[in-house]
Amino acid sequence: VDSFIRLGQHEYLDILGAFDWLTTEKGFATSQVGLVGLSLGAVTSAIAFSQEPDIEAVWLDSPFIDFSTMFTFELQRYNLPSFFRYGVYFLADWLVGIRPDEFTCRDALSLADGRAIFLTQGIADSRIPVSQGETFVELAQRSNVEFSHWFIPGTDHLDAMFLYPYTYQAKMTTFFTKYLHP
Repeated sequence: VDSFIRLGQHEYLDILGAFDWLTTEKGFATSQVGLVGLSLGAVTSAIAFSQEPDIEAVWLDSPFIDFSTMFTFELQRYNLPSFFRYGVYFLADWLVGIRPDEFTCRDALSLADGRAIFLTQGIADSRIPVSQGETFVELAQRSNVEFSHWFIPGTDHLDAMFLYPYTYQAKMTTFFTKYLHP
């Protein structure tokens, strides 16, 4: 977290601004505009999706489900005690003015109301543990969401689009063609 990155807690407003610009200034119907987000951008896109019910579909590549579980993973990765996260929450609020879990990817699922989400992630992701994606799938199965996912064996963080570009593009095209209406 710094003066630019706010873990999606403020950046989602930029996405909503772009959505509003496309639909009000450029004349696109809301059913013509979907979101694509990668990594932290996927978290931000999921938050924007949760806050704007007119966004029909979102493609998420390798998001973390919420800050708390991701930060706990990072602490464990560096052999640090998980109680350090409480200090980070305090400092984020005090110094930067954000609460890292005010909005999460979980909100996209709980507020989907029948809208569409596609999740993709490499099983060998060294940056965001695949358990984050698996948790997302479990939560999606209990939510009112049109949900699809693609976990790619032997693929690291965001590598599927480079290792399998035609499959990646075909899946994305199929998803948006099904849920958006040009």
